[in-house]
Amino acid sequence: MLSYKSIHLITLFLLYYFFSVSHSFAVSSEEDSLIFMADKHEKLLRTSALRFQDDELDNVLKTMVCEIAPQDCSRVRIYVLNTAGFNAFMMPNGATFLHSGLLLRATTSSEVAAVVGHEIAHFTMRHSLNQFVDNRSKRTALGVLNRIGGAAGRLDLTTVVNVIGAYSLSSYSRDHEREADKIGFELVKNAGFNPHGFPKIWKNLLSEDENANKGSINLFNSHPMPAERLTYLKRLAANYPDNAQDVILEQKIPELMDKYRLDLLSAEMRLMDADRFERLLENQRKFTSIADGMLDFVCAEAWMKYSKKQNTSAKERRKAHESATRCYVKGAQSESGMPSKAYRDWGRLSEKLDDFESANLAYQKYLELEPEAWDAKFVSKQLAEIQIKDMANLTIKGADEEDLLGKSKLDTAADTCEMLGFKRKTEPFGECVLKLIDLE
Repeated sequence: MLSYKSIHLITLFLLYYFFSVSHSFAVSSEEDSLIFMADKHEKLLRTSALRFQDDELDNVLKTMVCEIAPQDCSRVRIYVLNTAGFNAFMMPNGATFLHSGLLLRATTSSEVAAVVGHEIAHFTMRHSLNQFVDNRSKRTALGVLNRIGGAAGRLDLTTVVNVIGAYSLSSYSRDHEREADKIGFELVKNAGFNPHGFPKIWKNLLSEDENANKGSINLFNSHPMPAERLTYLKRLAANYPDNAQDVILEQKIPELMDKYRLDLLSAEMRLMDADRFERLLENQRKFTSIADGMLDFVCAEAWMKYSKKQNTSAKERRKAHESATRCYVKGAQSESGMPSKAYRDWGRLSEKLDDFESANLAYQKYLELEPEAWDAKFVSKQLAEIQIKDMANLTIKGADEEDLLGKSKLDTAADTCEMLGFKRKTEPFGECVLKLIDLE
């Protein structure tokens, strides 16, 4: 397999070759050069480690293409890349690439069909070829080269994918987008998919774009999506019934993605800020088979990861810890509960925040679920210390001023340890008393 450095050099060479020769020949030669470059990029991505390997999913998508555009069944090839982000792109040679991040978010097969139909419309109307001919200036060429060249020294295959995706379509014009919407809508509707998948998927995309960090690469880098365009799609769909229940295998793609969903969410977590990632989880909660408690645990993990980022202020870290605690509590209260590891992590965070009551509950639940865990003895010791601290706090809070004045610290500590079940005149009792005195 080619190294990332080799891929980088090949990509730069192809772009340099393409932009060099294409400005010297007629339009037909320019198109040939564009197709040549697309063929090379297709091979690069098709054989790369980023290719998503699932034969059943590939067959479903290939069948979808043939149902949407029977006349282009042999010319359009569709691939899934194991890449985070809500993106899809089609090269001028008919190679279509969907990011796994897009399939992660699709709630129905019709929504995926909407994206595929839209891309096929761009292909059949030769939008990418026409767009290139209209913008074949050296300034555009240098812009692409500078975008890739600026990544020198830190380029990986995912960066190559994103750059190719962002520039292979040359940022379609509004007229091209409107035409692709109209033609794609008719293709998808006539193929028997739910026409309401169109506005639903694009609404999700618009929402993602509005909440995205500046500089991120997503579908809107190559597919402008003004609000009025979404209104147009809703108006198109309003003329037809929402027939999701009549679509054969409407839930097929979401079901196929379920076995990969947690891994895909982990990939998204690494790229998204915690606030936006939590909104993604809330959307997943509406249609996936993942238990609520597991999603709450993933939510807490995202906030804990955010709290450990470099240059995080004390205020931001406090917010992250509070948000993680909220997710842990929600997961613990869910019908499914959380995985055992979540309770141990919750206990550690609660202990760090001096929330001994929550730490006590969390550690107890962990030991209940994993009594033979490799760290069970350590957690048991932590739990004993937490219970002492927790009881000490309750004792001090519950005692009135007269009781506190009438008893020494030693007497209060001894009474508390006895309440915890320690027998007087034993070594554990003495250790308990000493710990409580230190706390005070």
